[in-house]
Amino acid sequence: MKYSQKDQNNLRMLIGLSRNTTLLHRRGARIFRKSGLSLMQFAVLEALYHKGPMSIKEILESLLATGGNVTLVIKNLQKLGLVDSLADPEDRRVRIVSITKRGEEKIEEIFPKHLLDLEEYFEVLSDEEKERLIALLKKLGRVKEKKE
Repeated sequence: MKYSQKDQNNLRMLIGLSRNTTLLHRRGARIFRKSGLSLMQFAVLEALYHKGPMSIKEILESLLATGGNVTLVIKNLQKLGLVDSLADPEDRRVRIVSITKRGEEKIEEIFPKHLLDLEEYFEVLSDEEKERLIALLKKLGRVKEKKE
């Protein structure tokens, strides 16, 4: 089957975005694993560290993750003493998750390493190219999910 140039470009962009995302996740996972965390555990801790206490639903929305997986991640982080989970006083059905002092210390240990890795990865781009890429990704992010 022969594809149009437009189709070929769309496929090449999809492959490029996917490969780079996968590579960044692998690089990050190596750093997090050395500190005893999975990629998802780090993501939850990082979200709580930078955004403050959140409900499980808010964490899910923040991470674009599935419910069962995040619930298990939170339980494992609780076992490690890195987060607390309490019932919301206004709605007892809702759990509010917050990072503990130990969790903050863990993020403060790992996050600088993560930032250095990102700096190394993105150093091939100029500041102007980075700004342009950010703008393009934001523009793509405004495309609505197609519902069928």
